[in-house]
Amino acid sequence: MENLINGVTCLVDGDGKEEQTSNDCQMNEFALELDIKTNGKTFDCFLSDNIGGSGISIKETNKKDFLLAISAYIESYLINE
Repeated sequence: MENLINGVTCLVDGDGKEEQTSNDCQMNEFALELDIKTNGKTFDCFLSDNIGGSGISIKETNKKDFLLAISAYIESYLINE
């Protein structure tokens, strides 16, 4: 969740405590593009970003496996360096 603290947008956890993303709460911005095709049995997508990543192609017949693969890719962007 985001919150405006002293005029700066910062991350705030579920209890309302400010999360330390950096000393000045600056946030990096990126865009993800998700193109999905499905026939109800097969889930096929290409997920890419605007910051130089090559993107990934995911093709699964199990919806849960498909969603896990997408979420793992998105999670990799959220790991603090």
